[in-house]
Parts: sequence; C-alpha cells; structure tokens
Amino acid sequence: MSHFSLHSIGVILGRYGRYAALEQFIHDLFVAGMVHLVTVPPALFGQITATMTTYRLDFDDTYQYVARRQIDGELVSFYGL
Repeated sequence: MSHFSLHSIGVILGRYGRYAALEQFIHDLFVAGMVHLVTVPPALFGQITATMTTYRLDFDDTYQYVARRQIDGELVSFYGL
C-alpha cells in the first residue's frame, strides 16, 4: 500500500471520528497482516511530474503509478466499475 493511500484513509476515518477503526485497520494490515508501505522519496518526484505530463493524470493517480513501478508490483483500481 502506498503512503498516499494510507494517509488518505487516515484523513477520511479521522474526519468521521473513526479512530478505533483506523487503529484496527493499521493493525490488521501492517501488524497482523503482510502489507508493506511503499513511498515515493522526494528524489523521485521528477518521475511523478513527468508521468503527470505524459499521461495527463492527477497527482494521486500518478503517485500510485510511480510507487507501483518502484516495487514492480500490481496496481489495483476500481476505475470504471
């Protein structure tokens, strides 16, 4: 999971006061589970802006794309469903 996704989920759950749900989510995925965090370091932000320009994507979608490329992982999306 990207840091961007984790922070987005934290913002949403925090906004609704779902602090216990956030703690449980973190525990289930990262403590008890086998999910790893992927971050795009500042040195690679040039890849984000280049990809945004090339594919005309917004920042959040491009961050996910560049993060995925760092680990040669799969990108899961619900786009179009």
